[in-house]
Amino acid sequence: MNLDYAVTTAPLPLRIGDAGRIDVTVTNPGTVYCAKIVVAVPVGPDAASLANASPTASVDNEAWEAAVPERKARSSDPDQQLATYTFLCSDPTDYAGSYPVTISLAAPVVDTPVGTFAYTVDETSGADKGSVQRYERTWTLTKLTGEFRLDSLVASSPSAPTTPVTEFANGARVRLTWDSNGTSFQLFAKGDPKPVYEGTAATCTLDGIARDTTFVLVATVPDGTGGKLYLYDSLTLTVTDPDLTPRTVAASGAVTAASLAVTGDAAAGGTLTAKGASVGSVAFPSGTSLTGAGTSAAYPRVDVAGGGLWVAAAGDNTAVVGKNFSTHRPAAYFANAAAPDLAGRPMGVVINVRYGSVALLTNGTLVTDSGTGLLTHLATGDGHQVVTTPLSPTRDLYVTGTGTVSGGEGRVTIPEDTAAVLRQAGGEPYLVLVTPTAPCRGLAVTEKSPDAFTVRELDASDGDVPFDWLLVSRLPAGGLPERLPGVGTPEAAAWS
Repeated sequence: MNLDYAVTTAPLPLRIGDAGRIDVTVTNPGTVYCAKIVVAVPVGPDAASLANASPTASVDNEAWEAAVPERKARSSDPDQQLATYTFLCSDPTDYAGSYPVTISLAAPVVDTPVGTFAYTVDETSGADKGSVQRYERTWTLTKLTGEFRLDSLVASSPSAPTTPVTEFANGARVRLTWDSNGTSFQLFAKGDPKPVYEGTAATCTLDGIARDTTFVLVATVPDGTGGKLYLYDSLTLTVTDPDLTPRTVAASGAVTAASLAVTGDAAAGGTLTAKGASVGSVAFPSGTSLTGAGTSAAYPRVDVAGGGLWVAAAGDNTAVVGKNFSTHRPAAYFANAAAPDLAGRPMGVVINVRYGSVALLTNGTLVTDSGTGLLTHLATGDGHQVVTTPLSPTRDLYVTGTGTVSGGEGRVTIPEDTAAVLRQAGGEPYLVLVTPTAPCRGLAVTEKSPDAFTVRELDASDGDVPFDWLLVSRLPAGGLPERLPGVGTPEAAAWS
C-alpha cells in the first residue's frame, strides 16, 4: 500500500445488537497519486459478517465521492456476500493532494453472531498518474456481546468440575475455567514468564502444582487497528503438602524431611545429622554461607571428617573471605597440631601463585615469633643460596649510593622519595656511613639535612676522592612493641 491507513470502530470493539461504524482515515505520506479506493465488508447472517444488511457509506472530503454499494459473492468463498464501496477522486488535480480523508461504513445494527470479520481496502495508486496499480490490505475486526469482559476465574478438580476448590494436594490435577467474550487467552503462573496455557478456549487443565501459586489470566481481543485490547484476572491456589524453598526456617522442635536442599544460609544451633549420607563436595551459590555451632558458643564450627576443606571459586571471584569485628581476636587462625617437622617442610600456610606475582599483600605488620627474619632463595651463578633479612630492634630505612669529594668537599643530594621519608620523621637523626674507594686522608660527614648531607676530607687535597655511602634512618611510625602475641590458641594470638 502506498497510502497510510488508520482503522478504528465505534464502539471499540463492535457490540452485537448495537449500531456500529467502521472508520478508516487515509493520509498521503509523500507524493502518491490515487484516483480510486475500494472498501469491502462481508454481510450476511453468519459470525464472519458485519451485519445482515449492507452498511451506509460516507466520506468527509469533498474531493472524493462514494458510489452506490455493490453486493456480490466473494471470489474465494461464493457462499459469503461482500458489500463493496468504490470511492473516486473526481478531479485529477486532487489525486495527490486531497488528504486526509476519512471513509465510514455505518451499520444500523450489528445483528450477526459473535466473531471476527475481514475489512478490506483496495487502492489504485502510483508515483505518477501514468503508472498506477492495485494494492490490497485486510484488517480483522471483532464483534462481542456487550462490553469486553473477563470474570469468574475458578479452580476445580477435573473429577468434580462444578465444585470450586482453592486448596489442592501436591501434584493433583487442577481445572481452571473463566467467563469472557475475549478471542484468545494466556494463563501465567507465579515466577514463570512463559504461559502455562495459551489458546481460545475458556478452560484449561494443569497436571498439578507443587506449592502455593498465583495464576494471572490475560484475555485479549483485536482492537481493529492491528493491536489488541487486554483484560486481566488472578486466582491464588494453596497446596496442603507443598515443596518449600523458604529464605528462613525457624523451628523450635525437630525438623524431618525426606530431602532438604539449602541454597541460602544454614545455621544449626545443635547437631545436624544426615543418616547414611555421603558428600563429595558442597557448593554454595554466590552470596550464601554455612554457619555451624559447636560445643563452644564462642567458636561456631564446621567439622570436615576424612579430608580437608577445598574452596574453589568460579570465574573472577575471591575464593575465601574472612571478616570479623573483634579488637583482640584475629580474623583467621590456622594451627597444625603435628610435631615439628625437622626436614623443613611447611607446617603452616602455603600460598602458591605464579612466579613474579604478589603472594601476600597486607596494610598491617608482618609478625613472627620464631626469632628469624624472612628466608628466601637467592639465585647465584651456581644454583641458589638461602638468605635472610637483617634483624634490628628498630624500624629502619636503608639507602645506598656513591659520591665524590672534590677540592676537599662533596655534597650528596638524597633521592626525593627518601627525602620525603626523612622530612616526615620530624628531625629524627639518621646515620651515614662513608667508605672511600681511593686513597685519602680520611672522610667525615659534617652536615646532614633531610635533603642532603656533606662529606669532607680530613686533610683536604686538591684531588678527587670517590666514596660509597650507606644511609640508615629510623622510620617515623614509632618503635616495636615490647612483646609479640602468642600463637598457641586464638586467644593467645592477640596483642596484650
